[in-house]
Amino acid sequence: MTNIDARYMDSKLLEVLYAQKLAAAMSKCGKSNVCLNVVNPGYCVLALKPPTSLVDKFSERIFARSTDDSGRILVDAIAPERAEQRHGKYIDDGNVKKAATWMDTKDGKRTAQRVWMELNVILEDIGPGSTSLS
Repeated sequence: MTNIDARYMDSKLLEVLYAQKLAAAMSKCGKSNVCLNVVNPGYCVLALKPPTSLVDKFSERIFARSTDDSGRILVDAIAPERAEQRHGKYIDDGNVKKAATWMDTKDGKRTAQRVWMELNVILEDIGPGSTSLS
C-alpha cells in the first residue's frame, strides 16, 4: 500500500468519526430537517483523474462505475423516505454498513471524541461560531 493510499483511508476514517458525532449532536439539539451521512459511491470513473497506465485503464473498464451510477448512489443516500434511518450512518454501495468495528471499541470511542473536540477547535479558529448548532 502506498503512503497516499494510507492517507486516503485515514482521512475517510476521520470523516466517518466526525460525521457520526455531528449527526448525534444535530439529533440531540433537534436539527432533524437535515440528513447527514457518509457515502462511499465505490470505484468510479472520474474525468478529474484519468487512468495513467494500461493496468489502470483495464481496471477502470472492468470494475469502475460510471459517474451516473455513482451519482445515483449519492442521491439515494439522502432519499427522503430513508433519511431518518440513515442519519449519521456510513453508506457503502447503497447500503448502511459498519464503517469499522474498531469504532465500537473503547479506543475507537475515545478517538472519535478526540477528533470531535480537536476538529471543532480548528473549525472555530477558521470561522468563529461555525460549530454552533443553534
